[in-house]
Amino acid sequence: MPSQEAVLQWLMNEDTISRTQRTSRLQLITDIYEEMSEGLEGVAFHGLLCKQAFEEARWSFVNGQFLSSVLLCQVVIDNTLRSGFRARGRGNTGLSDKDILDLSYQDVVAKAHELSMLSDTERIECYWLKDVRNPYVHHRPTSRDYIAHRLLDESPSGIEDFQETDAGRAIRLMFSIVLRRWPF
Repeated sequence: MPSQEAVLQWLMNEDTISRTQRTSRLQLITDIYEEMSEGLEGVAFHGLLCKQAFEEARWSFVNGQFLSSVLLCQVVIDNTLRSGFRARGRGNTGLSDKDILDLSYQDVVAKAHELSMLSDTERIECYWLKDVRNPYVHHRPTSRDYIAHRLLDESPSGIEDFQETDAGRAIRLMFSIVLRRWPF
């Protein structure tokens, strides 16, 4: 078993190697937040899980854990929209609590768009997020391996390139939904 000193040295080496990239990703998040939060006094999260997932999505992105960031962005978006349905009430949404729980993510997005909780662009981006997320959480046979095809088509230098791009896009979408001035 390595000593605590050896483990600390390893961590310091890793920190030094990745500091520049983490700094640029943190700057991107800061820029997105400043761009989208103008005039807001704070962010109201819809439950502790949503706030925790939001923080973990941001820090996963900063620390280069792009797969985690993509998955957590969808958790935040899904929770935010479902909470929005509850806040609007059954009379305004036509959804009971059971209906809200039973909706698929795709149906949540469609209903949120129908209720003007999402713009056309956000609706398209939410569907894109589902399409990007699906290969990470659902096994595919090699012949249908979306990630392998993207790797060959988009990023011969490595999977991290397109995963970072995807995670950055997911972060931007998450911020656009969470930082909205909700009408409820």
